[in-house]
Amino acid sequence: MPAIAFLHTAHADIATFNAVVEKLAPGMAVHHEVDGSLLDDACAAGSVQPWLEKRIHKAMRRAAGGGAKVVVCTCSTIGGAAETVVTKGRYTAMRIDRAMAEAVVCRGAKILVVAVLESTLISTVALLEECTDDLLQIVTHVVPGAWAHYEAGETEGFLDFIARDVRARAVGFDAVLLAQASMSPAAELLEDLDMPVFTSPVLGVKAALKIL
Repeated sequence: MPAIAFLHTAHADIATFNAVVEKLAPGMAVHHEVDGSLLDDACAAGSVQPWLEKRIHKAMRRAAGGGAKVVVCTCSTIGGAAETVVTKGRYTAMRIDRAMAEAVVCRGAKILVVAVLESTLISTVALLEECTDDLLQIVTHVVPGAWAHYEAGETEGFLDFIARDVRARAVGFDAVLLAQASMSPAAELLEDLDMPVFTSPVLGVKAALKIL
């Protein structure tokens, strides 16, 4: 029986989160549910509409069907809807980026939020504002052309696009937030920046393990 289940919108995220869980909790059983249409429809609609929220909740319940105690939605675009699913105490519903947002708002008020999909930004900015009562100066940016590399499976080009773009824009900020889990490896290419770069997978999984 899996302790943690993940709801993804891309198959590539399975390997990412298997590696994170294996590092933090070796041998822990996990379950992965993938439904790319949830992200596709959110992008097409421009936001998560009520009819889509119902489908997201259904997908979260499917992910929990194997008995997981924590179900984590790894897609930032739909994460806000995912964590509102009614669980009736059977499991805890989480969004992967909440722990990241809580961490980044403690590092300063001027935050560069970077995404590769426009649809992610609305959800991420709302989450940041929810996580603090302080006044934030949030600048959002979508890396042009990066998503095409991701869809084509060109991981190196995808991460390089992100790193070069962020490096050119990050001057004067207190922190950089890479809004989507798929972007997280790019943080390794930005370790020389004079500000922290936040990503969601490790922080989110740590939060899930704490609940367990």
